[in-house]
Amino acid sequence: MKQVRGYQPLTEARKATFLKVLAETGSPPAAARAASPHSTGKRAAIRTFTDLRDRDPEFAAAWEDSMATALGRVENEIMRRAMEPTYRPIFSKGELVGQEPIYDNKLLLAVARKLNPDEWSEKRQVEMSGSVDHTHRHGHIYLSMSDIHLLAPDRADQLLDLLGEIADKREPLTIAHQDETDG
Repeated sequence: MKQVRGYQPLTEARKATFLKVLAETGSPPAAARAASPHSTGKRAAIRTFTDLRDRDPEFAAAWEDSMATALGRVENEIMRRAMEPTYRPIFSKGELVGQEPIYDNKLLLAVARKLNPDEWSEKRQVEMSGSVDHTHRHGHIYLSMSDIHLLAPDRADQLLDLLGEIADKREPLTIAHQDETDG
């Protein structure tokens, strides 16, 4: 069999290298390059592995497992960054006097949305309407979750608690009905 220039047979070792690097990086092109150091074309190496995935269900399952491993690694790092602070140095008169913990609240909210989308989804809207009668003016307030997210997280929680308390104490709406036969 005539060997094509730059072609290397797809060995078990190359497959294993591909799957290992895929699990580490989540990048099929990077995994293909690692498993095909002899390849000169940018797309040639990846095509070998995508073709194998398309015709070999066992390799396709291993590919999916590697991608799930890579995603798990990323999710672990996201969780770590959301839960553990970074520290900003505090200086006074040119001297380091302490460190301030800085938490990534946006990342923490993203994790909360993933873990409980019904409760934390940005699609959720809070609408309140009512009237203010103290000065004989009527007003309505309309808030969306994006409005509430403008507040600091503790203030947003306070507002949501207050709105919930108001909703709980409200009397159910009743519609007066008069019988038309009464005269």
